[in-house]
Amino acid sequence: MVELFTCSHYRFASAMGQPVRISLMLPRWRPEARDWPVCWTLCVRWRYFNADDWEQQYLAQLDRYGVAAIRSELEGIAAEHDTTQLVLLCFERQIDPHGCHRRTFARWWWRHTRESVPELDPAPHTPLGERWATDQLTQTGPGQYEVSSVEEPTEEE
Repeated sequence: MVELFTCSHYRFASAMGQPVRISLMLPRWRPEARDWPVCWTLCVRWRYFNADDWEQQYLAQLDRYGVAAIRSELEGIAAEHDTTQLVLLCFERQIDPHGCHRRTFARWWWRHTRESVPELDPAPHTPLGERWATDQLTQTGPGQYEVSSVEEPTEEE
């Protein structure tokens, strides 16, 4: 089974796992990002990128693809890179649960699969992100993480 994590391009470290871009653009200061796989089903679309209702449109996009298609794409990436840990990366530095599509995906995934997607950014920048920045995550070794007792997020989160 593939374990999913999220992080920003700014804070990602290779020991965290296989990076997977879920952003439309490359982080230009990271030349190695050209070789990172992209999960296109999880990228926010340009047509609603700056819209007030971007989150609703993104959730509708996730619903259109559905768990099976998203899981299939992620498992394909994991198999291609011979790993079981994928780190989904975007540019958002502030971990606002309703201002960052990687955390919106994490909540959506939890609600549909009951599988947690912990945030690996070691330094959340907003109080809203503090709980989501750890998700009861314990590092058990280099590039190895274990999730313990994850609670279901509430609508406010």
